[in-house]
Amino acid sequence: MAHLGIDLGKNGAWALLDDAGRLVDADHFPLDATGEIDAAALHGRLSAVTAGISPIRATVEKVGSMGASKGGRKQGVQGMFNFGRRLEAAFAAVDILGLPGDEVAPDVWKRACGVSADIPGDGRRSVPAG
Repeated sequence: MAHLGIDLGKNGAWALLDDAGRLVDADHFPLDATGEIDAAALHGRLSAVTAGISPIRATVEKVGSMGASKGGRKQGVQGMFNFGRRLEAAFAAVDILGLPGDEVAPDVWKRACGVSADIPGDGRRSVPAG
């Protein structure tokens, strides 16, 4: 089964792996004029890249508010609202594609992929910028 992984972080991205775990494609999210995920463009991109590949399962990184444990920074109400919009844009694209999906905590997917949870940004090194 192919797998679509979605990381919603500030520099969020997605990656599609084939059933052997090889990278098919990956990219950062398309953004609208306000800097938020363009859900329609994301759906179009994912629709094109997943065409003819079946079955596919999607996993979205499970997220929550950023508490004081993150370097003493807290996420404000507006920031959390904006983050929720990104989460829903990603789920909308996955739902419209009809892909089964779930949420997985960052430490779980990083361990499964051999990415260090101790190195900030380590999970993004394999995604080309642009």
